[in-house]
Amino acid sequence: METVKKLFGSKRVIAAIGGIAFVLFKDQIPGITVNEDQTVYVVGLIASWIVGDSIRPLPEGKTDAA
Repeated sequence: METVKKLFGSKRVIAAIGGIAFVLFKDQIPGITVNEDQTVYVVGLIASWIVGDSIRPLPEGKTDAA
């Protein structure tokens, strides 16, 4: 149960859930029209933020290749 609390406390997981919810429910929100290109841009922006936030805390000078 503690793992689930930590998981849903993560900004990355919340962003991923928000992106999935956006894709699933974008057609059901009245008054908002989102075409396929805009959907790709929004999901790409969320995905790039998740990747960037994931690699940011890596220590400098440490690589697996060396």
